[in-house]
This record gives sequence, C-alpha cells and structure tokens, in this order.
Amino acid sequence: MFPEKLQDDIAHSKSAEYRVLVTAMPQVEELLCALADTAPVMIWMAGCDAVCNYFNPAWLEFTGRSHSVEVGVGWLEGVHPEDRQQCQDHYISALKRYKKFSRQYRLRRADGEYRWILDTVTSRFTANGCFAGYIGYCVDITDIEVKKFSFTQSETRLQLAEIGVWDWNFKTKQVSCSEQVEQILGWTPNYLPTNYKAFLKQVYKSDRSIVSRAIRSTLHSKTSYDADFRVWQDGSVRWLRGKGDVLRDHNGQVTRMMGTLLDITERKLTELAVEEAKPQLETRIAERTAELIPISQAIESTSDAIAITDITGKPIYHNQAFIDLFGYTVEEMQAVGGASAVYVNVTEAATVFTTIQTGQSWNGVLTMKNRSGKLIQIHLRADAIKDTNGRIIGLIGIHTDISDRRQAEKALQASYSLLHSVIDSTSDLIFAKDLEGRHVMVNSSFANFLKKPIKEIIGKKDTDLFTADVAAELQAADNRIINTGISNTSEEYIPDNGVIRIFLSTKSPWRDAQGNIIGVIGIARDITERKSAEAALHESEAQYRRLIETAAEGIWILDTEGKTSFVNPKMAQMLGYTVEEMIGMPLFAFMDAQGQAIATEQLERRRHGIAEQHDLKFRRKDGSELWTMIATNPIHDAAGHYVGTLGMLTDITDRKLAEEALQKSEARNRAMLNAIPDLMFRFDRKGTYLDYVAAKDAKLVAPANEIIGKFVHELLPPSVAQQVMYYTEQALAERSIQIFEYQLPIEGEIRDYEARIVPSGDDEILAIVREISDRKKAEAALQALVAGTASVTGEEFFPVLVRHLAAALGVRYAMVAERIGTEYTKARVLAFWIDDNLKENFEFDLAHTPCEIAIQEGIAYYPYGLQQVFPLNQDLAAMQAESYLGAAFLDTSGVAIGHIAVFDTKPLLAEERAKAILSIFAARATAELQRQRTEDALRQSERQFRELACKETLLNRLASQIRASLDINQILENAVTEVRNLLQLDMCVFSWYRAEAEPPYWENVQEAKNPTVPSLLDLRSTTEEVGPIAQKVLQKAIIRFDDVEAISDPVSRQFFLSLGFKASVILPVHTQSGEIGGLSCNQFTDCRTWLDSEVELLLAVTDQIAIAIDQAELYKQSRIAAQTAQEKAQQLEETLQELQATQAQLVQTEKMSSLGQLVAGIAHEINNPVNFIHGNITHASNYAQDLLHLVELYQQHYPQPVTEIAEEIEAIDLEFLCQDLPKLLASMKIGTDRIRQIVLSLRNFSRLDEAEMKAVDIHEGIDSTLLLLQHRLKAKPDHPEIQVIKEYSNLPLVDCYPGQLNQVFMNLLANAIDALEEGRLRGQGGQTSISAFFSDQQSQTPTIRIRTEIKDDVVLVCIADNGIGMTEDVRQKIFDPFFTTKPVGKGTGMGLSISYKIIVEKHQGKIKCISAPGQGTEFIVAIPQQQS
Repeated sequence: MFPEKLQDDIAHSKSAEYRVLVTAMPQVEELLCALADTAPVMIWMAGCDAVCNYFNPAWLEFTGRSHSVEVGVGWLEGVHPEDRQQCQDHYISALKRYKKFSRQYRLRRADGEYRWILDTVTSRFTANGCFAGYIGYCVDITDIEVKKFSFTQSETRLQLAEIGVWDWNFKTKQVSCSEQVEQILGWTPNYLPTNYKAFLKQVYKSDRSIVSRAIRSTLHSKTSYDADFRVWQDGSVRWLRGKGDVLRDHNGQVTRMMGTLLDITERKLTELAVEEAKPQLETRIAERTAELIPISQAIESTSDAIAITDITGKPIYHNQAFIDLFGYTVEEMQAVGGASAVYVNVTEAATVFTTIQTGQSWNGVLTMKNRSGKLIQIHLRADAIKDTNGRIIGLIGIHTDISDRRQAEKALQASYSLLHSVIDSTSDLIFAKDLEGRHVMVNSSFANFLKKPIKEIIGKKDTDLFTADVAAELQAADNRIINTGISNTSEEYIPDNGVIRIFLSTKSPWRDAQGNIIGVIGIARDITERKSAEAALHESEAQYRRLIETAAEGIWILDTEGKTSFVNPKMAQMLGYTVEEMIGMPLFAFMDAQGQAIATEQLERRRHGIAEQHDLKFRRKDGSELWTMIATNPIHDAAGHYVGTLGMLTDITDRKLAEEALQKSEARNRAMLNAIPDLMFRFDRKGTYLDYVAAKDAKLVAPANEIIGKFVHELLPPSVAQQVMYYTEQALAERSIQIFEYQLPIEGEIRDYEARIVPSGDDEILAIVREISDRKKAEAALQALVAGTASVTGEEFFPVLVRHLAAALGVRYAMVAERIGTEYTKARVLAFWIDDNLKENFEFDLAHTPCEIAIQEGIAYYPYGLQQVFPLNQDLAAMQAESYLGAAFLDTSGVAIGHIAVFDTKPLLAEERAKAILSIFAARATAELQRQRTEDALRQSERQFRELACKETLLNRLASQIRASLDINQILENAVTEVRNLLQLDMCVFSWYRAEAEPPYWENVQEAKNPTVPSLLDLRSTTEEVGPIAQKVLQKAIIRFDDVEAISDPVSRQFFLSLGFKASVILPVHTQSGEIGGLSCNQFTDCRTWLDSEVELLLAVTDQIAIAIDQAELYKQSRIAAQTAQEKAQQLEETLQELQATQAQLVQTEKMSSLGQLVAGIAHEINNPVNFIHGNITHASNYAQDLLHLVELYQQHYPQPVTEIAEEIEAIDLEFLCQDLPKLLASMKIGTDRIRQIVLSLRNFSRLDEAEMKAVDIHEGIDSTLLLLQHRLKAKPDHPEIQVIKEYSNLPLVDCYPGQLNQVFMNLLANAIDALEEGRLRGQGGQTSISAFFSDQQSQTPTIRIRTEIKDDVVLVCIADNGIGMTEDVRQKIFDPFFTTKPVGKGTGMGLSISYKIIVEKHQGKIKCISAPGQGTEFIVAIPQQQS
C-alpha cells in the first residue's frame, strides 16, 4: 500500500538522532560535527547501535535529499538497486566487528545519475576506550572506474578486432609496431623495417601520395590522420585503413605519431562486388524487407524475451524485452561468453542446447539470472532454425518471466502484517486521505497528538480537526501532490496548546493497482526541539568557523591517537598540503625521527592535562623544514576525559634558519681559528704588523698590545727579520706559499718555529707560525738514542740509555730496572740517573710504588700529585717527586720482565710526546734486557758454554746487525744473511703471513741462499697448499724436520718436496703489532739433524727480529706523529686555496648557467615565429607559382587586355615581378633556413634539457659552438678570416654531460681565436709545427683544425691553431685556477681550470696541451666512449 521509501522511514527510530541534536552534546562531538560540516568530502556518522544519525552538507548536496530523509536507513534509497541489498548486508556485518573497512557502491546524485562511491568507515572511541560509534567519509571514484572499464574495453576490442598499433618516434626516426601490424604487412622477424621510408616502399606506388598527404595534413593542420591505401604482401595487394594522431611537446613541436592499421581487404572486395550487383541487390532487399517488416514488428512488440543464436550458441539477436529482462545486448552477451551467462545451472544450459541441436524442441521452467546476478523464474520455449534444405543453422528461445507473480503472492501477506505493526509502533504521525481530503487511515501517534480516538478521526477532514488557516495550508499541500503526482517534503507549523510545533512532513500520491491517484499518504515527524538546537548550533558554528578561517596562525587538532582531525587553511598552507590531504594523517608523518621522539613525550604530557608552549620542527610536503612556535592545550569532553590536543602554531622558520646559519658561521670560524697552529700574523709588504691571532698559552716576543703597528725589524732579531722579509717578497711575487724555520729566544730559552707565508692580497701576507721545539727535541732525542745506543751493549747500555732518556724528556730522574724474586715482587735497578749523574744500582720492593702500576698495566702516567697518590712511599717524598711516567718490558710471551721510568720534581704535561719517546726507549731497553738475559742463560750451563762460545759472538754480531737499522726490509735482509752464514744453510727465508688477503697466504719477502739453488723470493703459498704445518706456525709452534720425506701429513710433505727441501726448521715471529712471520732454514742437498742448541739459537734470533721489527714500527709511528702537525697546516692552506678555486668556479658555472638559460630562451622565442614563416614559405611559393601560371594562361588566351589592365601591367612591371617573385621567396627560404640553423645551434649549445649523463653526437656540440663563434671567425678590417678545417671521424654516440662538454669546446675554441688574433697584432701568426698539422698555405693563414677519432673505446678531440703558442712555464700553469696571460678584464683564468675538471673529474678523461712559442698550440681531449 505504501511506497518503499516510506516503509524504510517508518522502520527506523529517530531516537539516536534525537539524542545527538536535542540533548547537550559533549564538547568533542560538537567540535567533530562542526569540522565535518566544513569538510569538502561526504561524511556520515553512526552511533553505537550502528544507526546513521548524521550526514554532512557535502553528502546532502550530492544526494539532493534532506537530513531527515537520510538518517536511519533512508540513505539506502539512493543506492543503486543492484548494489542495495549487498551494501546493506555488508554494513550490518562489518559494523558489528568495530574494525575499519571500505566499500564501493553506486549512489544516486541529485541530477539522477548514479556515481561510484568509495566509502571508508572507521570506529570511534572515547578517551577511556569505550566504543562511541562510526564515522565514514566518501569519495567519488566514478571517473577512475570509467577509465579502467574503457581501457579494458579498448584493449579487448583492439585484440578482438585484429587491429595493429604503430608508433613513429620523430626524435629517433624509428617506427615500432605490434604483432598485428607485422601480420597485416607480412613482416617476419628477419625483416622488420624500423623507419618510415622502409614502410613507404611497401605501399602501392599510386597510393603513396595518399599516405604522405594524409600524414603532412596531420602534422601541419593538427587534424587526425585517416587514409585507406593498398600495400604489397607476398606478391598480392591488400587494402589497409590507417588512423592516427600526433603528440606534441610544450612548444607545439611534434614528438611522435601513433595510430592503428586494419586490414579491410575483404570489405573492399565486398564493396566492389556489391557495386557490381547493386541493382539486383536493391530489388531483392526491397522484396525481402516487405516480407520481414511484419515479423520484425511482432518480435519487437512482444513482452516475451526472444533471443536467437547460431548453431554454436553465439548470440545473433536479442529483442528489447530480452535486453530489459537480462540486461545484455548481443555484443555484451558475446563479450561474457555467450548465452550460457544467463544460466544458473551449466548442466541445464548444455541440456537445452543439445536437445535443440538434435532437431527437437525444449519447453520448461528454469531458474536463470540477469546481469546483476538476480535469480529469475523463466518459462523457456526453445526450437531450432533451419534453412531451405532443412539444415539447422541457429536456435531461437522465447523467455517468459514468471518470478514476479510467484514472489508477489508470497510477499504480499508478509508486507501487510509488517506494515501494520510498524505503523502502530512508530512515534511519527502517519496518515492517508482520499481525494476529498477525508482521513481514511491514521496511526496511534497521530491520534495521540490530536488527543482523540482513531475512530473519531477516520472520515474527518482537516477543517474538522485544525484551525481554518492551518487546514487551508494542509489542503493546499495535498492538492499539489494530487495534481502533480510528485512526492514532496516540507515543514508544517501546527499550533498545540499555544505552542507552535514544527513537523517535517513527507507526502506522496496514493495510487491504485492501475497507477491512478486515489489520495494522499504522508508521514510527519515532530522536529521542534531539533530546529531549536540546529539554530543555536548554526550560530555557534558560524562564529567558530569565522574565527578559524581568518586566524593568522595555524590551528591543528589531533585525536587521542595523535591523528589529524582538523586543520585550518593556514596550517595546511604552512606545511604545503591541502586540508583534505592532512585529515587523518598522524602527527608523526610530518616529522623526522628526532621530532617524533619529542612529540611522543609532548603528547603524553597533553594526556596528563599539561598545556605548554615550545618550539618544534616539522617536515613540509616538499621535504623542507618548518620551524614553529607551538602553544598546545589538551581537549576534554564534558566528563573531563582527554579526547585530543589543540595546537596554535606560528611559523618561525626564518628566525631558526638565521640562528642556525649564525651558529654554523661561528662554529666554522671557531674551528678554523682552532686549526691554526699557535699563531697567525697579518702584515704588509713593508713588514708592518696589521693583525694577529694567538692561542691562549702562546709565547710572544713582545706583549700582545705592543705588536700591532710595529715593524718586523723592531720585534725580531735581524737575521730572523731578514728571513721573514725575504720570504714575504717571494710569496707576493710568485703568489705561492713559502715555508721556513727559525729560532727565537723566548723567556731565556731558544725555541724553534716553523712559518708559512701565504699571500692574502696584492701587498699583504698571512703568516701562520707554529712552535716546533718539541718536535725538534724529539727528533734530536731519537737521533741521539739511535746514535748513542746502536753500537753499545752489555753493562754500558743501560747507563747510556737513561742519560739520553733524561735529556730527551728534560727530567731529573731516569731509571731502568728488572723484576727479580720468586714472585717477581722486587725490582733490581740496572741504571739510575739523577741530576746529570749516574747513581749506584739497588733493589727495592714494587709494592705501593708507581712502578708496580706500570708493570701491571703496561704503562703508568701521573702528570702531577704523585706523592698524594702514593702517600706510603717515603722514597718519593725524599726525591720530592711530583710526576711519573713508566712503561713495562714484555718478553715474547707477554710477561713483564722489567720497566723503564722517569721522575721529575715538576709536572710532566706533554703526555703524547713523552709517551712516544718513552716507548722507543722501552723497546730498545727490552731488546737489550732480553739479550742480556739470553746471555745469562747461556752462561748458566758450563757444558753448553764451550759448545756455543763461538756462536755467542756471532749471535751478538747478528743482534747488532739486526738492530743497527730502523728499516724493516734492511732488518730482515740482515737477519736471513747472518743466520745463513752462521748455520751454513743452503737457504734462509723470511715470510710474512698476509691475513688480510682473501684467501690468506704466506709471502717470501727476504732470502739468503746458495747460488746453486733456485730462488723462492716472492713465492706466495696459501694455508691449504702448505697443509697443517701452516696452522701450527700461526699458533707459535716451532716446526723441525730432519728429513722431509718423514713428514706424516701428505699435503705438507708434497709441498716441501715440490720446493726441493730435504730438511727444514721453521720458527714463528709474532710482533706486538699483531703481524705474523716465519723464519725458515732449509737444506736442499742432504738431510740434516737439527741440534737443540741450533734451534735455541734460532729462537733467540727470532726474538731479536721481533724486537727489531717492533722498534722500527715504533720509530715509524713517531715519525708519522711528528709529521701530522705539519700535514694539518698544509691541509689548511690547501683547503683555503680549494675554497677560493671553488668559489670562482661556482661564479663561472652560474654565469654559464645563466647564459645557457638566456640562450635557450632566445632560441625558443625565435624558433616559434621562424617555424611559422618557414612552414608557410613553401605554400606561398606554390601559391605564387599557381598565380603566375594563371597570369601566363590569361596572357596566352587574352593577349590584348583592356586598357585599364594594360596600364596596370605596365605600372607594376609585371614581367619583372614574375621573374623576381620566385627569387624573392627562395631568398626568404634561405634566410629562414639560416635562422633555424642558428636556433638549433643555440639549443644544442645550451642543452638545458640535457644536464644528465646521456649519449650524444659530439660533432653536433662542436658545430653548434663554431656557429656561435662565427662572428669572430669572419674577416675584419684588422685581420683576415680565420679558416676552420674539420676532420671528423665516424664517431658513435658518446656518454657525456652535453652542456658541460660544450662549455669545454667553447673555452678551447675561444682561446684559439684569441691566440690567432693576438698573433696577427704581433705579426707572429701563421707559423706552426704541431705534428705537421697544417699545410704550407694553411700555415700562412690563421687556421683552426679540429680532428676527431676513436681509439680503444676512447674518443679523441684535437683542436689545434697556428697562433703564437706559449712558453713551457705558461703551459705548465694553464690548468691552474686564476692563471691567465690575458690583460685585466679580458680573462678570469678559470676557463681551462673548469675545462680540466669537467674532462678529468666529470668524464674520467684526460686533457693535454702541446705548445711552444711561435709553434702554435694543440689541445687533445680524451674521454671514454661509455661511462662506467
């Protein structure tokens, strides 16, 4: 009885909406709704009961319906009928899971069009985690879906239609095509033409003009390409239809042309045949049409769905009833696989088709489905279609829909009972009136409002129930519904006990079964309270929105999860986003890791109700930084629960950048000053001090306030002052750094200094001075140590050692001692130096002494306060010792055997220097102590003494030889030589283990051998090749083989036999630095029994070798440490020079960039009008020829023109005009060709679009550069034309940076022209001997010769001139920054320097200059053809 929409409205309660709008909404809900009302996307909300209670204005504007209609499930009325049920089921099931989900469906827009919608739904929770409902936002994705469908259809149609696709690239001149094109044109994989000309040759000769004309028309007039033409294929002619269009760049230039090819041979042949049989066909068609018209009209007018297929089931015909019922046209049915698409049961479909194909009819009821998947009850009558010979050629089926009848009967009774129960239970007022306005039905809510029983209302009119004016308005509204037949929703105002109640009333026409209007049916909802709440809400919302939108600061609101729930436009603008993009994004998405950590802490403080103001850094959409000053406050709902954070943000990026730049500048200046070694002075050429910077503890020759303004000769000794002024002049004259050393008496002590003189202007220098007294002392100490102890051993060694040590460190006490006793708790002094005197040796307990710490920890250092650290040691107090430095002696097994130490009565502060010197002395003392202990051990055995007496002397000599040098190679050479001579060996070899190699290996580095045995020097053997013996050596094991044949391991045995060894002994050498070596003693002729005494002797030798190696390493490290300070100063000067060169290069690069942009802009602006003129000159020439030919014809046929024409011919000199006009147009074409060539050269030279590495033709760049320099090559009054000779080889494309390479060519060619012009001015041009590069005639003419070639994948470009050449001194400096021989204002000195960096650094190439005075100059540029 009632419309479906009305039933849905009745079925749902208004309680959720009523609670939200009428009661006092919590603060967060009010704010959320206010923000949603301003959102540009469609937003809806639902409560905990999953009933929709809110739709924002964007939704209502889209659907064109009111809020009251949409709430509840009213919004489903706008969903497409095919999507409605599935959509409703999906939402009911998904909303119960409290999870985020999305759904696509079609929604009717206000204009009646259904649009595809993507609806994303998210659960809402309160601050305490309670579920609060749902919020969803919708986006129109129709255009995306349509494009997807169109693309899929287009792709399918092209494949089904067997249409070929081709692509013509105008830049590469290449033509590519699909497989269909290859099939159509008969191309095979062995023959695939790739350009337009090759394709045109296959076109039928008489049709080539058609193809060319159609393409030209497309290129010039911007129309689509469309042409029918013939081609040759395998000796036959095929008809093709080509269609296409062009793609243009931003300048309107055509970049490529794309199109399709379709074989229409059959159609063309058919058309020809049709033309021949046209008269007979027309007659036959007219007769057949007359026969078929009645049948066709009957089929189309029937309400039954009729479908015809061929014998295979392929659809041929559907009447309109079939399309309406199932939703498929013939083409759509074919696309989805044929008639079986409407069958639910595939077996039933097969049965129907099999029955009919056997010639039988089929009649029955089936369950089928329409396009949307809806099931339909169908009565099907199917039969076969036969030709005149009785052969089955198709099938016909008649479908009658009987589903509505069955469903209607079942649903009718259920609908009536449901409807009555809903009507009585709803609180809305429901009524129905007949055409006379009498109430024929009202529900209990209607009766309760009127305070009358229902039976007293039935049959009454509005005039019987309401006041006259109200009744009149109600009757007028009813009459409009009856007269128009259109439903209407409006607000009605009804008085109730003195109060005006507002009702939202929806009225619809009431129709009978035949569709005739028999009355009005309506539903009214009391919205009085809601209207009051809306009015108050709208006022508050408007005021709030005005405040937000006009705020100068950014406003940002986050929810409890830290996600964006609102931002004002200012905030979105500050971050470079739109408001829509930011909604829903988490705060962390706009920060780096550091900012996220800060924000996490701040958000936690907001959750605890703390409001704060602080600075915070964000990241904009483009990746740049945004610094803001942010004031944040927590947001609480009415119950006091935290629901989010409100932030007010002010952009302070400029302030932060300024602060950061200032800090960096200060830090950079501070670092540079700290890097200056001790002192920096600035004085002029006369030696007047202008400024200085000194370290806090620097020693000066005069008080600081007396230096500025004084002369060098006033403050420095004459000899030093003379040195300073000499090197000052040298630095200013040569513009180079001058370094020298000198000495000064400071505070009664001679100190050493190193000065670096750097030019800082035309008449000023910067002097960087560093005190090197400590370095000089360390060097002197090392030299004295080596010289004083190299040849001293035995009892004299340690006294000499402590004397040198005290002198090197400038201390009062120096001591060497060894550990003694069973528990090593005591020490025996071997030498003790006090105040330039050697004292008697003694023993002492190590407990409670700094020496104990040195032995335990390897080194002990107490720069001051020594007695306070060891208060129990009375000896320290007696010595008045204030400072201490000591180091332990370690034997080869790492056990401390003694120590060396210094004491002083003043602080010992130069820690690094002192430790370095002490380490060297400790190494020498360790070696000597071990040597002495070795001697003592030998003396302990009287039996072995006689046996080894002679060898002891040799061992001492060997140790002396080994330790006589600090060079590792010399040490090893001495060792193997002495060992071989000592033991009379065939060969002695020292090998290093290269652990860092992959795989690791042993390498022989030194050998001493019998001349008759082969050399094994530089032999490399891996651990696997040597066998298990190699691993034992790494584990410090001694290897001894009297007979190699007796080695048990087959790998090791085979290795030693392969080297020719008969006997061998190998001793490991492990240094303190971690390096591992091996000393190998070998016999080649016979086996040898190695004595224990020999092995012990070799073990002592290896200890000496290890100590000597450690000593050499320590000496090397000390030298490196001494050089580090000097290198740092040198690095500072190099950095200053590099910064100056970089600055100049940046200026030059910026100039070239600006020039490139200017050149490209001019070329672009000139190119457009010139192309227009050039393109029209050809047409103008053709038109002129046609007009001239027409004039000629007139003269032939009308030789006697009328008088007025004859006078005009004479006045304009027609004969001359006819002769000159073609010449004039030809000259114009030559001019435009020249302009286009210049424009192309400008574009090639600038190459702003080719800043990346790419493959290009180098010749184009050279030619473009020459064209730009053409004005300088032409003859001038003061010099003849410069001849350019190009000898280009056939070069491939070269990987390079085109713009930068063009800059190199410009610099080289411009310099060549300058040299030729300067030579003419001097009268020295025209002489050269550069590789006999020029002929005699060319040597007399200013000439530039350019030669290119490729050798071994390297491209060479040689540019030579026969100019004045240059001296060797100039040639050595031409690539230096700022070096120039040109006068001031004409050259910067950066051209060749930049060219060098471009070739060498950017292209990994080389650039070379060959020149001599009067012999011309040649530059050779070499770059790889392909960059790695």
